[in-house]
Amino acid sequence: MLKRALILMVLWAAAAAVAGDRPHLQCADGDTMTASPPVRPSRPDLWLAKDKADHLVVSAFLVGFGYYAARKELHLSDPGSRNMGVGLSLSLGLLKEVRDQRRRGGFFSLKDLGADLAGIGLGYLLCSAGAL
Repeated sequence: MLKRALILMVLWAAAAAVAGDRPHLQCADGDTMTASPPVRPSRPDLWLAKDKADHLVVSAFLVGFGYYAARKELHLSDPGSRNMGVGLSLSLGLLKEVRDQRRRGGFFSLKDLGADLAGIGLGYLLCSAGAL
C-alpha cells in the first residue's frame, strides 16, 4: 500500500510540474498575455545526434524499470506492468521537453520526443519478448 501511495505521489508531482503557470506580462491597456519561449532553436536540432541516442536509450530503460517495479513490487499483471512502464517513460520524456522549453533559450523538440517514442517502442518490445 505504501509503494502505491509513493508512486501516486511521484506521478502527481510530475503532473503538477507540467501544469505550472508560465510568466504573465502586463500590457499597457491592462490585459495580460503569457510569455512564450523563442520559436526557433538557437542550435540545429539534428536527427542523428548523440542527444537522440540518449533519449532512445533512457526511454527504453525507463520502460524496463517501470515494468520491473510494477511487476515485482506492485504485483501487477504483465500487460498492466508494460503499460505502467510506458506511462512512466512517456511522462518523464514529456516533462523533460516542457522543462527544456521553459529554460532560457530552450525549446520543445519534437525530434527528441520522436526518439523518446522510438525508445518506448523498443522497451515495450523487449518487455513483451521477456528479454527484461
